[in-house]
Amino acid sequence: MKKILKPAVAAMGISMLMLGVAGNVFAEESDKGETETVIWFTSATKYKTAYETLAEKLLEEENIEIEFQQVADDQYHTMLKTKLATGDAPDIFEHNAPTEYTTVKAEENCVDLSDQEWVSRLVNPDILKDKNGKIWAFPTESSECYFGMYYNKALIEKLGLSDEMHPKTYQEFLDLCEKIKNAGVVPVYFPDKDSSVMQCWVTSALPIALSVNHPDALEKIRVNEAKWTDYPEYEEVLNTLVELYDKGYVNENHASATQDMWKEAVATGEAAMMYTGEWTITDMLSKYPDLELGSFAVPFADQDATSIGAYVSSIYVCKNGPNTDAALKVLECFSRPEYMDLYYEMLPGFPAFEGINGGTVPQCVQDIVDTYVQGNKYFIEMNGAIPEMSPILPELWKSYVDMVNGGSTPEQVVEEWQDKYTEYMTETGQTGFEG
Repeated sequence: MKKILKPAVAAMGISMLMLGVAGNVFAEESDKGETETVIWFTSATKYKTAYETLAEKLLEEENIEIEFQQVADDQYHTMLKTKLATGDAPDIFEHNAPTEYTTVKAEENCVDLSDQEWVSRLVNPDILKDKNGKIWAFPTESSECYFGMYYNKALIEKLGLSDEMHPKTYQEFLDLCEKIKNAGVVPVYFPDKDSSVMQCWVTSALPIALSVNHPDALEKIRVNEAKWTDYPEYEEVLNTLVELYDKGYVNENHASATQDMWKEAVATGEAAMMYTGEWTITDMLSKYPDLELGSFAVPFADQDATSIGAYVSSIYVCKNGPNTDAALKVLECFSRPEYMDLYYEMLPGFPAFEGINGGTVPQCVQDIVDTYVQGNKYFIEMNGAIPEMSPILPELWKSYVDMVNGGSTPEQVVEEWQDKYTEYMTETGQTGFEG
């Protein structure tokens, strides 16, 4: 396999991987006839090296070549929107489902996948259905987004803190951060060059904090029976984030730090902990196979709970892509056990299809699932609780980055978000905002 980065494309912020036959990457014909090419548009976070293994198998067996176009996470939403609106649609793109059906205008831009053969083999089909029961995306997991604080176990043992890695109160968590900092190690690493990472703290913490006195708050906000500004818990959660930065518990280079730097810092012991979901962990351990990670749920509002997603990472097929039929064939092949078993061999997880070997899930992830998901001690994260607002969430995430850099206060962030949220929900005629 050869990887070819085309300079003209790289200049636009897109890295391209053409998966072809060694020594003849640009061959248009083989013994099986003309090779078909499928364009797959994705982001740095969503792209998995395991895709390359599946693509090689696909090329060999089906004579379909996948051209991966990968962009930085902070550019992905904008570039995808532009591609869909200008007729430059790829064959395939990645996004969450069903929370992003509105964002990508699935009915307008995507192929209805409800009648595909693989739908009958889905483990959790209901999570993908829109309000009319249609499925617009192909899932790569049956469920996902298990938030937790994941930490380098060897480093923690070296610091003599193994017995303190399951704080019961939020103050105990802060005390732990102080001890790690005093040992000369970064307690919590954040790569704020990509605002989608830091926002995990807020989307996870808020429903937990609200559960104490206002368990129905997010649903009331969703239908315009309450406002974001009605609940001091939102500002309080933002203050916990600011506090981490102000107390020096976060890496000094956070503003310029990337996701690769984030993973390397925790893997090498430059930093002790990272707040994220399992998607980061499985990808990270494929790069650092000797790394052992532990995990715990941050006790937001002194609650022993975590948050999970109401979505799954998924693959969409564009109606107006250059090779729609071949794109549908890609999904059909990827749904087969011989393809999915290869995928989970590299990235163990929770298969979306029956009869798939999901491999051995990292213990640190399994611990979160066993204790909180199976133990029913979880809440649906803030973003997933109000999927209608997904198209404007990237703007909110950027405001968090601005906030921790001193550009605004938590109070200002909540007030400005309330205005933007109301404007958008009204413009799009969401339930409760029609008048």
